[in-house]
Amino acid sequence: FAGGASYYLPLVFPREEPRLRPFLTLRHSDPPSFSAWRDAFLWFMQKVTYRDSITRPLPGGRKGSPRPLLIKSPVHVGRMHLWLKMFPQARYIYIHRNPVEVFQSAAHMADTYYWYTYLQSPSHEELTQFILRQYEILFSEYTQYKDAVPDQHLIQVSFEELEADPLGTLRKIYDRFGWSSRFEAMVPRFTAYCKEGLKDFKRNQHNRLSPEMEACVRHRWGDSFKMFGYSC
Repeated sequence: FAGGASYYLPLVFPREEPRLRPFLTLRHSDPPSFSAWRDAFLWFMQKVTYRDSITRPLPGGRKGSPRPLLIKSPVHVGRMHLWLKMFPQARYIYIHRNPVEVFQSAAHMADTYYWYTYLQSPSHEELTQFILRQYEILFSEYTQYKDAVPDQHLIQVSFEELEADPLGTLRKIYDRFGWSSRFEAMVPRFTAYCKEGLKDFKRNQHNRLSPEMEACVRHRWGDSFKMFGYSC
């Protein structure tokens, strides 16, 4: 791959997933590949930070200082061993959800979006295994390294509580990270977004899993059911 390797490439070349799997955790990549990925990622982070600092003018024409970046790509959960070294002051928000719903959501995305990106057509079984395996790897990496994160730098929240009480959940996150003094100033913006920005939002309707597929999910992802208190 002349343009560089990424674990998003299986969405284009799904049959190459086994060869690209090391780029999910970047634990077993060869040094040249890892160095190229690290340098490209840091360059991207620097560009986004710089763009924020020059496009957010303050009164009097002054430029604003760059704000912390919020990176939400799920694959980064598999790289906590790197973030602990590269960004020791980083904060982590881990949002968990009933694993059955996670699988339904991932399958829905694969059925409605991935087909626009494929240059190779996977079988149904290959796609199912891709979803199951990715979750297992990310969950394993998270549970292995979460205890190495300082308590005040990590918070776990459920999708259900975020959906039911977004403002209260945000307050809990700010409190955990020691940002309580900043929260009140943000309440009007958060409230406006929840009221106006989300007013037309509709959750996707997911297909019900077959009894066999649901049993497979509960078996393969059983540890996450137990860890987050979802009924097995």
